[in-house]
Amino acid sequence: MWEITVQLDSLVQTGYKSFCCAVLIFIQSRRVSQRSPHQQVSIKPQMLLLPFNISLQAFLKLYTAVSLSLYVCVSEELSAMAILPVLSLLYAMFALSIATELKVEEKRNACQPGWKAYGGRCFRLVTKHKNWSEAEMYCVSQGGHLASIHNSGEAQFVRNFAGNKHRIWIGAGRSCGAPGWYWTDGSCFAYTKWSKKQPDNWRSNEACVHMYKGAGAWNDKSCSVCYQFVCAK
Repeated sequence: MWEITVQLDSLVQTGYKSFCCAVLIFIQSRRVSQRSPHQQVSIKPQMLLLPFNISLQAFLKLYTAVSLSLYVCVSEELSAMAILPVLSLLYAMFALSIATELKVEEKRNACQPGWKAYGGRCFRLVTKHKNWSEAEMYCVSQGGHLASIHNSGEAQFVRNFAGNKHRIWIGAGRSCGAPGWYWTDGSCFAYTKWSKKQPDNWRSNEACVHMYKGAGAWNDKSCSVCYQFVCAK
């Protein structure tokens, strides 16, 4: 029996949050001239590991590569009906990939009124003045936490979002007597934007972090002070 084997060996999605995508396509065949008129032709997708969340661009390249490889490597005598199952399966996955991306995009933009989207999260400026603990509890009641900031883009967004008139609480804190800082949402505390000579823990009573108006630099402050604040979820 003359066989065409299509093997998709490795396909890994990159992703805000990602891996490299690699597709290996093997076409194994005998020369068409060696088969007799009575020999059958079959196509076997031996392995098809294709996550539905790959990008449309990656899937289009994959779909095109498989289609062209089949038609180039197979004799023009091969019936199109023999190729149809593979192409139909790939097309179905293409449709599912589109639907998945649309759902992800919809979720990404599905912030409630009063919230603004950035980087896959929703942010809200609360203009009521509260101390740091009260601000965190309010954010939790809204389904989030005081905003954590993980890169310069998020820092700039929060600064622009809050404006230049007020200092605002963000979600960085420190346990009493502990040297390290943490985010209230449990995310990794790696990025910082401290103001010059900060944090200084003045009078050993500064365990919470606010953002200065203007440049948006950070300062440690007594948690009992009342500021406006930004929630994120």
